[in-house]
Amino acid sequence: MNNLSAFPCRSWELTPDDYFCGGPDDLRQFIDDHFDNFYTFYFAGRTYDARKRISGRIGPGPGMLSMAQVVECASDNLRTLSADYRVADLARPEKDLRSLGVGLADTSLLTIRDKMGEGNTSSRMAALVRIGPCESALQRIGEMIQYDQIIWQDHDLLQGAA
Repeated sequence: MNNLSAFPCRSWELTPDDYFCGGPDDLRQFIDDHFDNFYTFYFAGRTYDARKRISGRIGPGPGMLSMAQVVECASDNLRTLSADYRVADLARPEKDLRSLGVGLADTSLLTIRDKMGEGNTSSRMAALVRIGPCESALQRIGEMIQYDQIIWQDHDLLQGAA
């Protein structure tokens, strides 16, 4: 779903505890698909909705995958990329797209980029902690980034990350 207003509640109406650990099932699925180690699943499955396809195959038993295998696949696929780009520097992909003849009309990626948010990851986390989420919400946030952190470190992509 692209329209959050279609959900029974809006994500911004939830407490941090409900946002990260609860909420309605359809919203929970949406949040997990978009924020639970998104880049690990994206690079492992090579599609935006890879988590939906891969997560049901993770677990013990024959034919199942471990998260270590998913991380390894993501890491292998990252090595095949010819370039990596950061939201903070959209001039590079714009230049590369134009050199490939990809038309961006009269628009620059720099002008259509959404506001990146204030501060950096640490300051946003500190602001969240001040709201007072329960320990399980903070633990869930750590779980939602743990595998992404591994692939970023393995590929030296943490430098300059906001």
